[in-house]
Amino acid sequence: MAEPDWGAIQLAYEAGTPYREIADQHGVSESYVRKVGKQQEWNRPAKASKGRVRKASTQSVRTDTNAHSCAPQVEHSVLEAADDIQTAYGITPRAASFVVEYMKDRNGTQAALRAGYAESGASVQASRLLANAKVRRAVDEQIQAQTARTLIGQDWVLGQWAAIATADVSELTQVRRGCCRHCHGVDHGYQYIDEAEHQATEERAEAKGYELPPFGGYGYTAHQRPNADCPMCGGEGMARVYTPDTRDLSPTARLLLDGIEQTKNGIKVTTRDRDAALDRIAKHLGMLSNSRVELSGPNGGPIQHEYNADDYRAAREKLRNRMRPDHE
Repeated sequence: MAEPDWGAIQLAYEAGTPYREIADQHGVSESYVRKVGKQQEWNRPAKASKGRVRKASTQSVRTDTNAHSCAPQVEHSVLEAADDIQTAYGITPRAASFVVEYMKDRNGTQAALRAGYAESGASVQASRLLANAKVRRAVDEQIQAQTARTLIGQDWVLGQWAAIATADVSELTQVRRGCCRHCHGVDHGYQYIDEAEHQATEERAEAKGYELPPFGGYGYTAHQRPNADCPMCGGEGMARVYTPDTRDLSPTARLLLDGIEQTKNGIKVTTRDRDAALDRIAKHLGMLSNSRVELSGPNGGPIQHEYNADDYRAAREKLRNRMRPDHE
């Protein structure tokens, strides 16, 4: 159903068009047109009385729909919510509108402006309204209701557990196997990154008196795949631990990540317990039965057992005979 054109309704209202005619043209009830016009303080021509036309009230009112910070459609929804608050707490229509507007951003001055109070005194009006017992009670209870509506529910918690239980750990840390220094070197000789590294290595070898392996050229990069024909690593390459930039993690990977620590041996990545999350889901779904078995008698009552002293003594003696060493 289309939203009524409240801008056009206001113009007709202030032009003195009969309420019934406005209601028929815009598909709203006559009583609601009267109510909205009263709450919004729209100017309506005064009726003639005893041959004289009374002047309209000079009370300061808002006559321009654009002067309100909200569109007419939004005002309409605010009025409907404010109507319930007005009835429940016994406050004025304008004060009820203030309560509704205050819930949007908890800004008293802006709420007063949106509720239709004059800009020059909006801050003072907001302070007075919030100090009023009835208005304060309405605000507090609306805040409590709003909080209750936004509380985390079972579905959200279950979704978090499911995300942790099914998250891919490889998004946080990986073991990558890259080529060794001989994989892609010329004739599988030792490959250097560049000439500067080669020169520095030669200087160290000369100073310590050891011989360098055959030269395999330049251009070594550790992330290249191993060469299956490499005689030095047998095509296995070198294992390296890789951790991605946490700024690029997916939402699920961020949820799985529990912490990062820089240690003397490198970066330590801690993750949340996926098995524990899966166990919680299973318990929530009733998939894990209790290991304790409870027995009951007929109709759920206690089990009836008759005690016989002679039978008890005979059973105890039999047990002793079984445990006694055989001396025969």
